[in-house]
Order: sequence, then C-alpha cells, then structure tokens
Amino acid sequence: MKPRYIEGLLKHLLTEYAKGDQDGVPQKARIREVLTFEEAGLKDKPVGLRIECEDGSRVFVQFMGTSPAGGNYPEEPHYYMPPEKVGTERYGG
Repeated sequence: MKPRYIEGLLKHLLTEYAKGDQDGVPQKARIREVLTFEEAGLKDKPVGLRIECEDGSRVFVQFMGTSPAGGNYPEEPHYYMPPEKVGTERYGG
C-alpha cells in the first residue's frame, strides 16, 4: 500500500475513533485531533500523521514505502476509500 493511502486510511480510522467515547482510555490520553503532516504545516516530511491527545501531548507517525524489484507497485490498485464508497468504484455498486 502506498504511503499516501495508508495515511488517509489511518487518519479516517483514528478520527472516527476520536469521535466515539474512547472507552477505557484515560481522559488525558484520549485523541483530540488527527492531522496529516501537510495539514499540520509540516512541509519537510512528506507523509504522516500528527495525533494530539487531550493533555496536549502529540505523537508524530511518518510513513515510508518500498516497492518490489523493478521499482513498480503491483498493477492492482491499492488505495483507501471511505466506508460509504467501498465497492462503488471497483465493483460498480
């Protein structure tokens, strides 16, 4: 999976989790905000997420990719689609 796709997928999953009640997570450790590096103004790192917790602490996760021999990704597209669109593009429904 290409780094941009995993960035979008994880941002979506963490943002949706943050909207929930986050059962069992102490208040100060709960996710307040999830931004891509670009949204957070980090221009020197290409792909990643900044996760901010309720206590103000931040976690930065940078994504890097590799490719198979020859330098190309497989022909089958690997990309993130929001849950409401899964199946629509690939399967027409």
